[in-house]
Amino acid sequence: MAPAAGTGSVTFYGAFNFTNGNGQANGDIVRTNTLVIPEASGVGIAEVQNDAFNTTVFPNPADENINVRFTVAESSPVTLTFTDLKGSIVGTPTDYVVVPGTQEIALVLPSGMQTGVYRWSIEQSVARSVKSVFKK
Repeated sequence: MAPAAGTGSVTFYGAFNFTNGNGQANGDIVRTNTLVIPEASGVGIAEVQNDAFNTTVFPNPADENINVRFTVAESSPVTLTFTDLKGSIVGTPTDYVVVPGTQEIALVLPSGMQTGVYRWSIEQSVARSVKSVFKK
């Protein structure tokens, strides 16, 4: 439940355990982070929309590269964008001209991406799909 108006900022705390699956007590990585949302920031959760492109992102978690598979109904440019969880763009958005049907594109993750969770989005005309990508 959201706090009452006038109570100030909200702080979210996260701890993420990236395991290597070797069954040993070594090689695992734990990352922690906080996100402070000021009360008057205008940040909110948008209406949930269906995946207009039937999008798949793999492998996920990813090291340096990912593959994206999606289906479009029309020939027009699509824009692929990575953002961090605060909504800041990571790297440079990429535009592709596509034809109707299923597309598969191999992407190199933007340089400088730290281990963590990012959002990958595809936009075409007024349709948009967003997926989470875990960077190892």
